Amino acid sequence: MTTTGTRAARSTPRSPFVELSIANARELIRNRKGSISILFMFGFLFVLIALIDAAMPGLGILRTNLATIATIGFMAITFLGTAVPIVTLRERGTLRLFGTTPVRKGVFIAAQTPVRLVAGVVVAAIVTGTAVAMGSIEAFGLIRLLVTFALGLAMFFAFAYLLASRSRNAELVNNVAVMLPIAAMFASGDVFPREVIPQPVAVVLEALPTTWFVRAAAADLSGVAPSTPVPILWAMMAAVTAVAAVLAARLFVWDDRDR
Repeated sequence: MTTTGTRAARSTPRSPFVELSIANARELIRNRKGSISILFMFGFLFVLIALIDAAMPGLGILRTNLATIATIGFMAITFLGTAVPIVTLRERGTLRLFGTTPVRKGVFIAAQTPVRLVAGVVVAAIVTGTAVAMGSIEAFGLIRLLVTFALGLAMFFAFAYLLASRSRNAELVNNVAVMLPIAAMFASGDVFPREVIPQPVAVVLEALPTTWFVRAAAADLSGVAPSTPVPILWAMMAAVTAVAAVLAARLFVWDDRDR
């Protein structure tokens, strides 16, 4: 009876979400170029700033830029590592085939997340571990930082899915996915001193969701008090995440020719 029960349990079909999640994980592992590209931008920037920090001790360059480094890592995972592959599948006609199956769009979108979430955890662990090693974060700050990371990663995933919801031009989306993290890095205010940025431009930059994440993360990673309280930044990130996620689910099409 035990053997029969075991066989029955093994023969029980897994949910479409689980099957697609496993398939995505295998594909990402098999596609080494794609796997490396997800973390390359983060790794390159982290090593570069770490070397500059080592060459110019006392300035705290690495500590100051940890929030921006985390932003680049999360955006590379979500935009370059998630939006681009989805659009590539649509461009090749693979999503059109998915549209002929019982798989729901929401399930397909959600199944892209688990394996890439692991990459996000790796980025968060490296950044957090660096902050802990440098002694720039305390126990309460660590808890608050984890909340910020969770909300930020969810927000970037939502925007990435929205970007990929209808496009079928993988090259264009790839270019956008490369430029967005760079633009976010400049918008964060860590590249150029805020004093040299014109006030109207500064106001616009502060209104960007990426800047909200950088400010919230920097409060614990760098000890820089944001002009807006962190809980309010959380609320704003949660709000735009909900809106982007709903829009992505509603706008997503298997094939843009079916619109």
